[in-house]
Amino acid sequence: MEDRIKSAAEIAMEKVAKMAKLTPEEARDLKWVPEGERIAALYLRGEVDLAKALKSLDRAAFPSVLKGMVSILLPNLGIPKNDADAVTDRRAAEALPILCRDRKALELILGQVAQVQRQHASYGKQLLEKSYQELKQRFMAQIQQKLEQQRVRAPSVRVDIDSMPEFQAQWRATAARIEQQYEPRLERFREQLRELVLAKPAFP
Repeated sequence: MEDRIKSAAEIAMEKVAKMAKLTPEEARDLKWVPEGERIAALYLRGEVDLAKALKSLDRAAFPSVLKGMVSILLPNLGIPKNDADAVTDRRAAEALPILCRDRKALELILGQVAQVQRQHASYGKQLLEKSYQELKQRFMAQIQQKLEQQRVRAPSVRVDIDSMPEFQAQWRATAARIEQQYEPRLERFREQLRELVLAKPAFP
């Protein structure tokens, strides 16, 4: 018991020592970045008015709060997989003009993000559907071959390929590979947005 208590005490002292070595900026980030993350999460869920929430903050804390906010907002700018994702994506994009004063540069980068999303909507979805049908046909051919080897007439056996774990696993892997084609460009634009917002914040 004493060893465990001693270890906990030593860990606590190490944390205190580390905090004593923090620069003023690091100490400010330690306190206020989590608050930025909290506000952004509430905003994305539609539970807080972003502009009002920012006005209530200490101006000196804003740079750190901003770091926390962009860490939550920007990962939500991507390829929406469903209607809920699309709403979150839109809210994340709408938050950035509130946080950044360079609207022109902001609109340019967001336009590039939207272009990638349109490319996915027009081409990516078609590729997903085509790949899905091809994978399903391949599974069906494999099943028919096995049935023939077992001398079972295929029409007499009903197989729900969509519910097969093996099919679902391969489809998830295939879909992930297709979606990943868009991620490098989106990540580049997200990084540009992060740098822009932090360099040119719109103080409340």
